[in-house]
Amino acid sequence: MKILLPILAILVIGGGVYAITNLNSQQHLQPDPEGGLNVIINNGEVGDNTSGGLEDCICTMQYAPVCGSDGKTYGNSCQANCANVEIVSEGECESSGNTQGGTDIDVNRKGGIGSISGHVTGYTGLVRVSVVVPPGANEPSRMYDVYTNASGYFSFEGGSGTYKVKADPEHFDACPVKEVVIEADKVANIEIYCN
Repeated sequence: MKILLPILAILVIGGGVYAITNLNSQQHLQPDPEGGLNVIINNGEVGDNTSGGLEDCICTMQYAPVCGSDGKTYGNSCQANCANVEIVSEGECESSGNTQGGTDIDVNRKGGIGSISGHVTGYTGLVRVSVVVPPGANEPSRMYDVYTNASGYFSFEGGSGTYKVKADPEHFDACPVKEVVIEADKVANIEIYCN
């Protein structure tokens, strides 16, 4: 008889950071090839899903954009595949309306839940990312600790609204506060540069 116990372990081997999945809360931590840590959060409350969306898949949060056959930019090929969309080219779609330093709003899944997929750059060390939930969103503020060597990734799922995202390396004001609009059934990709 096999018994699965909740496990969450972080291993540091040869400068790399690795993690084992916490089976109860469905928080998936995966190694980044550059030694950072990708964090994918899915607590299962994603509403009705008719498209086989990201909650059915485990993808890294590495931002390597691809253009889908639906004309939308996806954060990486895994996210496009999870949305059952054919990839037509590498890179962002020309008509996505993205601007450097802004947000990308891409179709993620069906079900009324939106998400933020983020990437913190320009800082090595412990990066605390706090997401401030807007009034009336019916959700608590969320905070994630991302341990990075060269880069840090995080994600957050929530109802529609405007969220404030702050990456706070060791409590210094090296990172700007980003305002992100989450639309239902979409993912907002943001990049925060800390100097």
